Amino acid sequence: MEKPADLASLWGTFELDTSQTIRWHLGPLDLSIQRFAHEWQIRTQSKNIEPDAEIPFHVEPDALPLGDESHLDRCVCCTTSNGVRVLPALADRPIVARPSTTIHIPSGEHVSLYISSPVWVCIDVEALSDWLLELPILRPSDTWFGPSTREGEMCYAARTAARLCKEDIPKRSHRAVTPLTIHNKGDKTLILERLKLPVPYLSLFFSADGWLWTEDVTIVCKQDMESAEILIGTGAPACSEHAPLLREPRVRVDTGILVRTLGTIFG
Repeated sequence: MEKPADLASLWGTFELDTSQTIRWHLGPLDLSIQRFAHEWQIRTQSKNIEPDAEIPFHVEPDALPLGDESHLDRCVCCTTSNGVRVLPALADRPIVARPSTTIHIPSGEHVSLYISSPVWVCIDVEALSDWLLELPILRPSDTWFGPSTREGEMCYAARTAARLCKEDIPKRSHRAVTPLTIHNKGDKTLILERLKLPVPYLSLFFSADGWLWTEDVTIVCKQDMESAEILIGTGAPACSEHAPLLREPRVRVDTGILVRTLGTIFG
């Protein structure tokens, strides 16, 4: 079982001496960062894991770099400083979540669900503010979401159990959890087979018990069943026990409200 202290030590700024290597075990991804006098070497290697597996996440502060079978990225510069920052981030596209079973929300009802989405890792070298490496801890597949090949956008696809209780959510540190409430104010039953979650508009929070969270998201389906409002909450959700902010959203919304046609939210 993962320990909160170990999880907290995954993220932040790390100091490396020349030739020193720090190695991260991030569930399905192994990562090593090695500092030299004039370059940083970042190696990554993916592993096959079960979707709901609870795999220990930890950091080795003095370790050997990953081997030749790993993927290597090099950042070359005149001289290296001793600081490198490693933080999680939400996906750079919306996530199209498909519930494991179809969900029916009758007219006038509302439901609160927990939807998880995959997390990226961002590596930022101090004194090189224009150089940033991002990579998914577990890359989801691509999917097109829209009524036709000419209208819509490229997203990531993900399966979700759409759980109703926080206690039923498996603890997976390579995924962030979004508390989602859907209000059906229309006169027809809403059939939920696919849902586009606007993760680029969401912030990322990290609670003391090791969970990654986003703001609350509320979707209000209008009476005509043609449009809906997406309301993004302020700050960490109440169920996260006031988790501190880790990352700002990739895209800012001034009002915190998005108005969309129903077909661009549910598929």
